[in-house]
Amino acid sequence: MAFRVIVAGMGTRGREWIRYIRETPGIELAGCAEVDERVLSEGAARAGVSPGNCFTTVEETLDRTRADAVIVATSLDRHVEPCQQALRRRVAVLVEKPFATSLRDARRLVALAEEQGVPLMVGQNYRYMRQPRTVRHLVRSGRLGEVGSVVFQAYRPWMGPARSLPAFPNSVLWEFAVHHVDLVRWMFGREIVGVTAETFSLPWSEATRGASLHALLTLEGGVQVAYMTSYDSRGVEFLRRSRVFMEGQETYLRVFGERGTLHMWFHWLFFLERGRWPRRIRCLPRQVPEVVLLQDLERAVRGGAEPDCSGRDNLGTVAVLEACARSCEEGRRINPQELLREPL
Repeated sequence: MAFRVIVAGMGTRGREWIRYIRETPGIELAGCAEVDERVLSEGAARAGVSPGNCFTTVEETLDRTRADAVIVATSLDRHVEPCQQALRRRVAVLVEKPFATSLRDARRLVALAEEQGVPLMVGQNYRYMRQPRTVRHLVRSGRLGEVGSVVFQAYRPWMGPARSLPAFPNSVLWEFAVHHVDLVRWMFGREIVGVTAETFSLPWSEATRGASLHALLTLEGGVQVAYMTSYDSRGVEFLRRSRVFMEGQETYLRVFGERGTLHMWFHWLFFLERGRWPRRIRCLPRQVPEVVLLQDLERAVRGGAEPDCSGRDNLGTVAVLEACARSCEEGRRINPQELLREPL
């Protein structure tokens, strides 16, 4: 029997999820939900979804269709309500990152999912890209020896705001940095125990507030990470049409290991091992992140397997995002693990 999924949110990301559902064997689209009737109508037409399978709320969609799970792809400030609607009906959820814009809401969603006994996953799709998976493998295999420090830089051309971004004073944090914060935790297998952060926008910025972020992150064991990201890096606009250069998204990672230094730049990895010539590292085989997430979701629902991107695990990522936001506002170092212990 096919695994049937509802998509909540018919914007660009919701339509992409519909395409991945259709491309994944054994997965079927059960219906769509979108509160904005204009977006619903236009999105359904673009995605080729019958109007009879489109509704304005998750609850109505669940009433009118048979579904095993809901994918929440609404704007990032509107994730909580559709997640609650599905979880209260004991239907599994896969929600886009960040799965909540406050740690309190995120913890409450995890508690609700565990109370109802249904899976809650977060769509951290960067975990399944070839380069981060290879870095994680090299770190965990001991190839680099002990990791001492990390430099992580990521830049993306400004492409206009998401509908929800103007409400956030740290726009790059919640939409873009969330990927990298999650990767730091995941690649190095350590929680972040200290955050000092600052956001700003350059004088010529066309982006919303807080288009650039500097952060110093301390991992368990004392590993130091210097992280920077920005929407205001100019001159890469022509790369948007190039898949080789990741459509203008430039990523640079430098890992200082006991046995050598690992460099990641765009799609390429190089290892400068002590006493040997620098050499290129072959990345692990390509995966389609969204397909892997859908398959993990099905396994979690049907077999009870704990998904890699569980909501419980991603509380650590949301805690770091909130620590960054508080550090920017209060001008002090924050320990995300202490935020996780605050009363609800």
